[in-house]
Amino acid sequence: MVPVPAYFNPNFIYLVRHNPSKQQDPFAPDNVVVLHNSVLEFEGQLANILEKRYVAIIVYLENTQSCLSYLKTYLQLSQTYLLVIVFHSQATEDPVFRWNAAELGAHMVTSCFSSLCRALSICMYKKKGNFNCPFCDMSKFDEAELRSHVTLFHESFSKYMCCTCPICSKVSRNFYAHIFHEHGDATHEERTGCFSICIVQRQSDKAFLMVQEFGSSGFWVPGGGLNPGESFVKGAFRETLEEAGVFIDIKGILQFESAAKGKWKRIVFYAEPKDESQVPKTLPDYESNGACWVKYEQLKSIKLRSLSEPMRFFKYILDGGEVGPLEVPPSETRFYNQSPPLI
Repeated sequence: MVPVPAYFNPNFIYLVRHNPSKQQDPFAPDNVVVLHNSVLEFEGQLANILEKRYVAIIVYLENTQSCLSYLKTYLQLSQTYLLVIVFHSQATEDPVFRWNAAELGAHMVTSCFSSLCRALSICMYKKKGNFNCPFCDMSKFDEAELRSHVTLFHESFSKYMCCTCPICSKVSRNFYAHIFHEHGDATHEERTGCFSICIVQRQSDKAFLMVQEFGSSGFWVPGGGLNPGESFVKGAFRETLEEAGVFIDIKGILQFESAAKGKWKRIVFYAEPKDESQVPKTLPDYESNGACWVKYEQLKSIKLRSLSEPMRFFKYILDGGEVGPLEVPPSETRFYNQSPPLI
């Protein structure tokens, strides 16, 4: 973990210079300009912002409404050129604030200084590459840099971003998926038709872990498709860690689901965090924008990718619903045999 420096204090705005030599220490005091929350100070830096002398702006205001007002009032002209980061203690505890900040242009909402520094380091690319971003006028990326740039700056764009890939010249209907699976440190996707999702509850306050999904899809529960040869339980662990950044203890099974004569299968697990003090993920990447703890009554105040699973399973758990053991009952053995295994 990167320690928070003494000069990083709340109720100030921080502009970070684009300086590749500072990639290992992007928040060094000589690489940061500190502003008060005022119109004059922001306007005094606007020319430098538009000339791309800065790589990021960090809004660190304790009052959530002041933070949202700053995003709405000042940053409309600068979003194209800056990574907009909101730093706030409620980044993973207040889903309404988190979603509103994202809707007003924040690329990243975090309470983790290490994640903030990692994002700044990614932004400070060397500008010696041959590729331009097809969605903004930033340029001179190498392949890996462009891949990282897209996940940070354009994670909230529609998942179906159609364009010609500047690397391979292929026309892609989903450029976000294309650049992740075909370029840089590529991870090729192979569909198995099997899925695991997790209903993760924090026992101290009965809040549930939810993922802020890419493409402005909204919040949903952690989970996804199994990799070839992966068990349902291992897939649940992996997906929750990738999407939400939380290690979990799977307690049991809530539901077995199947369709198309067993060609599509999904298990809904119930889990709890191994360590309630572990802060969920806040650094955007291909898997998600981050994660947040959500109370049942907050579900109607945020955008959800799908309403059915959170509303149904959260209420079931809160009402004391039974959690089944980690085993396949006789009634489910027709489709849930040994391939893929449960555990």
